[in-house]
Parts: sequence; structure tokens; C-alpha cells
Amino acid sequence: VGQPGDLATVIGDVNRLVCRDTDATGQFLTLFYMEIAPDAAAVDWIRAGHDPAVWYDPETGAFAELKGKGAALGIDEGMTYTAGRRTGLSPGHIIAVGTDGIWEARNAAGEMFGKHRFKALIRSHADRTAAGILEGILAGLEAFRGPRPQSDDVTIVIVKKTEG
Repeated sequence: VGQPGDLATVIGDVNRLVCRDTDATGQFLTLFYMEIAPDAAAVDWIRAGHDPAVWYDPETGAFAELKGKGAALGIDEGMTYTAGRRTGLSPGHIIAVGTDGIWEARNAAGEMFGKHRFKALIRSHADRTAAGILEGILAGLEAFRGPRPQSDDVTIVIVKKTEG
């Protein structure tokens, strides 16, 4: 059974539950929650302390970030969240959500990978499937990092709108 209410209400309820579990620990978690209605060509999301998702339109070459206000879950039981909405999701469009372990990864010289390299890899692999884009990003990140060990988690979700 799903939680009743609109997206912002549901995430607010989840936050209250997380706060009760983490109250004495000082721990928290970030969240990027997204709903995609394939037939409506729209994306709705809540951003709770997580980096924004990246939206790429290969036809125009333009990137946009799915931003929004909202603190991480587990910090403030009274936090309210606001859903974002973007329309115009068309075949070929790509949405990428990742953790900061991607753009904060460093190479042997100590240089950070950065979001510009992340976006460049999305652009260069945009003709692939979602799985192919993911593979391309991970390979590019590994090549950049070289022998330096991974210091943070690397989590990526790629969504690519297809025909139909």
C-alpha cells in the first residue's frame, strides 16, 4: 500500500519517519525522488539534499538541472518539500542522477573529475542505450581516476526516453 498524498506530502512523511529513527544519531540521508509518466512526457521530482539530476537534450545539446529546495532527510522533522515538474520529455532525452563520488573523484594529480566531464560523457555516449551511457560514464571515470583508489561511493541512474 502506497503512502497517501501528493509527492511533497509523501516525502515529508518519509522525512518524519527518518527523523524518528536518526534523532539521537545525527545521521541523515539525501534523496532524489523522481516519477516519470511515460505517456505524459513529464517528470516530477523532489530533491532532499541530493545533487540535482541532469537533463540532456541531444537534439539541442542543452543540459538543464532538476533543482529544488529541501534539506536532507533526517535533519528536521518539520521540513516541507516542494515538487518540481518539467514537461517536454521526448525520445532521446536523457536524465542522469548521481552521487558526489562521481564529480569529486580525483586523478593521480589530485584533479577533480567535475560535472563538466560527467556531462561530456553523457553527450559523447548519448546515441547509446541507457546501459551503454552508464558503461561509458563508468569507463571514463575509471580512466580518469587511473591507479588512484575510489574514495567515495559512485552511484548513477540513467534514464533515456525511447519511442512509444
